[in-house]
Amino acid sequence: MALEHTPLDPGGLSPAAQKALSGPMKIMAARGLAPLTDPGDLVSVLYQLSTDSDKNIRDAALASVRELPDKVLEGALGDAGIDARVLDFFARQVLRKPNLVQVLLLNSGVADETVAAIAGKVGKQEVDLIAQNEERLLRCPEIISGMYSNLNARMSTVDRAVELAVRAGLKVTGIPAWDEVVAALMGQKKLAERQAEQAPEQKSE
Repeated sequence: MALEHTPLDPGGLSPAAQKALSGPMKIMAARGLAPLTDPGDLVSVLYQLSTDSDKNIRDAALASVRELPDKVLEGALGDAGIDARVLDFFARQVLRKPNLVQVLLLNSGVADETVAAIAGKVGKQEVDLIAQNEERLLRCPEIISGMYSNLNARMSTVDRAVELAVRAGLKVTGIPAWDEVVAALMGQKKLAERQAEQAPEQKSE
């Protein structure tokens, strides 16, 4: 289930962000001209303006989003205090920038829905990083489904994630022919275990 990009509650934003969103400052902020020094404030304001009822403000905000420097995005995407909707919005903007995706994935404030949405689109190193958070995988099996469909993912990483779900008694509904996938995986595991058991016997002969 995708995270809905609904407007933020202005009362939850900093005084500087609230000021940037008021009156004539809105269009300046949408153009990236508001005096906001905190990266979290900047991305939150641009996100909010991207949902504005005024098309000119929305378009200007989206243009500013595309022009944000990586250094600013890195500072913002690692901030666990930023609203999960803002992080989700920017996750879609940085998919082609592995270093920023990795910063995002290490942020505990990122929603499970966000990770599930990008798990099928990121590079193999990012898939490996996603797989390290087993608690999140068990909480949101849709992430495993995304990993499974990702052509960039290492097979060994996906197999471990599937095995984790199997051990926990979960069924990953997004993976076609789940029962067959589980049977094949467990069959391979048992074969490997038998081979490991037989190896010492063969050496002693």
